[in-house]
Amino acid sequence: TVDGIYAAISAIKKPKLKESLINSEKDARLSQQLVTLKEDVPIAWSLTDLKYGGADVEKLRALFTDLEFGRQLDLLRQLETHRSTDAPLQMSSPQTSLALSFDAPAQPAAPAAVKITTTVIDEAALTQIARDAEKTGQIAIALSCIGTEAMRAVVIGVALSTEMGRAYYVPIEHRYLGVPKQLDLKTFARVMGPIFENPKIKKLAYDMKFTEIVFTRQQMKIEGAIFDASLAGYLLDPEVPNSLADLSRRSLGTELKIYGEGARKGAVAPFDNLPVEEAMPYVTAQSDVVISLSNKYEERLDRDGLGDLMRNVELPLARVLAKMEETGVLVDVAALAVIGKEAEAELRTLEARAHELAGHHFAIRSRDQLETILFDELKLPVFKKTPKGGRSTDAESLEELANEHPLPKTIVEYREIDKLKGTYVEALPRAVVPETGRIHTRYQQTVAATGRLSSTDPNLQNIPIRTALGRRIRSTFIAPKGSKIVSADYSQIELRVLAHLSDDPELIAAFTADEDVHTHTASLIFNVKKEDVTTDMRRQSKTINFGVIYGMGDNALARQLGIPRPDAKKFIEAYFARYAKVAQFMHETVENAHKGEAVRTLLGRRRFLPNLSSSNRGLRAEAERVAKNTPIQGTAADILKVAMVTLGKGDVVPGAKMILTVHDELVFEVPEGKVDEASARIREAMSSAMTLKVPLRVDVGSGDNWNDAH
Repeated sequence: TVDGIYAAISAIKKPKLKESLINSEKDARLSQQLVTLKEDVPIAWSLTDLKYGGADVEKLRALFTDLEFGRQLDLLRQLETHRSTDAPLQMSSPQTSLALSFDAPAQPAAPAAVKITTTVIDEAALTQIARDAEKTGQIAIALSCIGTEAMRAVVIGVALSTEMGRAYYVPIEHRYLGVPKQLDLKTFARVMGPIFENPKIKKLAYDMKFTEIVFTRQQMKIEGAIFDASLAGYLLDPEVPNSLADLSRRSLGTELKIYGEGARKGAVAPFDNLPVEEAMPYVTAQSDVVISLSNKYEERLDRDGLGDLMRNVELPLARVLAKMEETGVLVDVAALAVIGKEAEAELRTLEARAHELAGHHFAIRSRDQLETILFDELKLPVFKKTPKGGRSTDAESLEELANEHPLPKTIVEYREIDKLKGTYVEALPRAVVPETGRIHTRYQQTVAATGRLSSTDPNLQNIPIRTALGRRIRSTFIAPKGSKIVSADYSQIELRVLAHLSDDPELIAAFTADEDVHTHTASLIFNVKKEDVTTDMRRQSKTINFGVIYGMGDNALARQLGIPRPDAKKFIEAYFARYAKVAQFMHETVENAHKGEAVRTLLGRRRFLPNLSSSNRGLRAEAERVAKNTPIQGTAADILKVAMVTLGKGDVVPGAKMILTVHDELVFEVPEGKVDEASARIREAMSSAMTLKVPLRVDVGSGDNWNDAH
C-alpha cells in the first residue's frame, strides 16, 4: 500500500529510489485519491434500469459503417452469427462481452460477395451490359492485368458493374489448356468504347488514370464524368493505407480477397493461367466494391468539405496526368552512355583518393569498414549513433566530419556520383518503352499526405540541379526535332503562400515590391540597410526563411548554418520578432490542430494528426511541425495542380505537350516557332492559378534540353 511504502521509507536501500519517493509523496497520495472509487456518492438507480435491452443492430451497423469502425462491424457480425446459429459467442474478456468494446480484438471482415456474377464470352451479352449502363447512367471498371505499368500492361480480363450486387467478368487473354472462348480486345472496344465515351454515363474505377491509359492504348477513350475510389479514399484520410482492399475493409466492412496475397513467392500461378471461373470472383468483387464505394464516398466528400477539391482538381488532374504519362519524355540514351563512362572514371579516381587518405585499401561501400577507419583509426569525433548503437556514417554525419578530415568529404562525393549513376545514368535507358522510344514515368496522386505529386518507375523528381552530374543528366532530356523544351517554375511559391496565410505585412511588402525576400529578411534580422546585406547574411536568412516553413528548430538551424545552438535560437527569435504575424499564424495553426481540427489547405485539403495527442514527446513535436507545414506546402501543391488542370484543358499552342512535372515546375515540348507564344500563355495560366495577397511569380525558360531550359 502507499501508506506501507512511506511507513517503511527508511528501509529502502537504493538512494535514488528513496529520494524520488520522498520528493514525490504529495503526487503519489494525490494519484491514490484520484484512482480510488468514491463509494458514498448518492445515485438514484435500480437493477431494472441496468438491465441490457439488446442492440439495435441496424442502427449500429449504419453508425459503425459511417464512422468506419471496422472492428465494431466485425463484432456485429459475430453477434448476428451467434443469434442465428445459437453458437457460443467467443469473447476475449469480460469487457468485450458487455457492449462491443472498442478494445475487442479485430476479427476477419466478411468476404466481399457479389450477389450475381456472370462470365461474358459473347458479343450479345456484352451488348446487354452496354444497354444496362445506358439505363443506370454508370459503369464501374476493374482491370486484371499482367504488369503494373500502364504503358506495358497486358489486359487479361475486365470486370464491369452497372449496379451494386451485380458484376460481369469479360475474360480476354486467359491462356491455359481448355480455356473457353474469349472476346478479343477489338470486339470489347467496339461494343464498350461508345459507353466509355458517352458523357452521360459516369465511369467508376479504382485508379482511373491507370484504366484510362490502358484503354487509350486499345483505342478506347474515357469521356465525361468519372469517379476514382483511390482519390476519394486518399482525400478523406491521406495518412492511412488506401488500397482497394483497405477501403473495402474500412468503409464497407468487407474483406476483399486479393489473388496470391499471403502465398509463398513463386507458388502462385500467373493470373492468365488461372481458370476463368476461378479468376472471375477476384475481379468482379473489385468492380462491385468500386460501385459501392462511389455511392458512399460521393456524399462523404461533400459533407467533409472535399467535394469541390475532388471534382475540380483531383479528378481533372488524373486526366491530365494520364495524357502526360502516355506522351512520355524523350531521353538521349547515347549521351547517357557517355556520362556513364565518365562517372565510372570519376568513381575510380575518388576511390583511389579515399584509399590514400585512409592509408590503406578498404571496401569503399562497406559501412563497417568505414566506421572503423573514421572513428578507430583516424579518431574522428562521433556526431551521431545508429538505432543499434553504432557510430553513424550517414550523409549528415559525414558532412559534419568533413571539417575534421578530407576523407569524409571524398566519401560523400563518391556516394553522390555512385547513386546518380545507378539510379539514373544506368536505369533511364532501361526505362525506355521500345514501342514509343520514350520514358513514361508514373505520377502518384495518393502518396504524399501534403498533396504533392510524386513519380515512380522511374522517379524523375530527385535529379539534382545543384550538382554538375545532376545537370548533365537533365541535359539528356531532350526535345524532338523541330521542338524546344520549355520549363516554367514557380518562384518561392511556399514563401508566397506563407505571406498570404499569415497576412504578415513585411512578407507581403517584400513580394509585392518584387524584392529579393532573403535580402529583405537579412535586412530586418541583422538590422542593416538592404545594400549592406552580405552574401553570408543572405545565405543565413534564406536558410531560416525556408526552415520556418518546415518547422525548423534551433538545433536543426544550428547544424545547417554551422553555428552554436544559442546563436541559432537568437536568430529564430529575431526572425519571429520582425515577422510577428508569421509567428502568430504558426502558433494558431498548432493550437487549432490540438483542439481536434484537421489541418487544411486553402482549397480544403485536410490532414489528420493523431500524434498531436501522443505521450511521446518526439512524436508530438513532429506532429506540430507537420501541422505548421501542411497548410503551406499543401496549398502550394494545390496551386500547381490547378495550373496543370487549366493548361491541360487543351493545347497551350498547337503541337505543344506537357511532359513533366517536378515539384513546382512544369516542362513542355513546344514547336520551335511557338515558344514565345507558349511561354506567355503558360506564365499567365500559372500566375493566375490562385489569387493570393501577393503575386505568383513564374520563371520561364527554353532550350534544346531540360537543363538549358531551366
